[in-house]
Amino acid sequence: EVGYYQDQIQSIQQIFAKYDDEGVGKISLPKIPELLQELGRTKEVGEAVQNSLTMSTAASATFEEVVQALKQHEVQGYMPP
Repeated sequence: EVGYYQDQIQSIQQIFAKYDDEGVGKISLPKIPELLQELGRTKEVGEAVQNSLTMSTAASATFEEVVQALKQHEVQGYMPP
């Protein structure tokens, strides 16, 4: 499980950088669903991650905050098909 995210870190960082328009290491929360869809997640996962970050941070999130929120959502919310 941890290795799964380690394998994706580089891809997530590259995509995160595309959405970090100002190059400050943060993206605005409304961009999160689109960013996660580029990583192969569903829009619903993106919205859930965005919502969890909305409750805990300002109007933007760092790379680490996005990855942590994604991990929390997928570990807690994972339901096998």
